[in-house]
Formats: sequence, C-alpha cells, structure tokens
Amino acid sequence: MLYEEIFRECIESISISPKNISSKEHLNKLKNDIEIAYSSEKITEIHYNLLNKKVSNLDYKEDGNEADI
Repeated sequence: MLYEEIFRECIESISISPKNISSKEHLNKLKNDIEIAYSSEKITEIHYNLLNKKVSNLDYKEDGNEADI
C-alpha cells in the first residue's frame, strides 16, 4: 500500500467519525505525518498538496463551517 493511500484512508476515517475532542489532535498529527512523508520523499508534491487540501477542508469543517471534501 502506498503512503498516499494510507493518508487518504486516515482522512476518510476522521471525516466519517463522530465529532469529538481528539479529532482536532488527529488532524494535527495527520498534517505532521504528511509533512514528514513529503520531506522524506515518500509522497510526491502533487500528493502532498492534495492531501493537505483534504485535511484543511476537514479542519475547516471541524470548526463548524461547511466544506466539500
């Protein structure tokens, strides 16, 4: 399984899970993991940008706003 697929699954699981206090922590950890994977060249710049956009949309949604994922 590729790193970008793993990150997509993580994003999907966060997006469908019920809201809770730890979801913000999960998003922050996921952002950090994506940055580390990109800096160590495990994902491409295109995947990095797409994954960050999805995480940002989740973060935006988490703040009570609506966003398309």
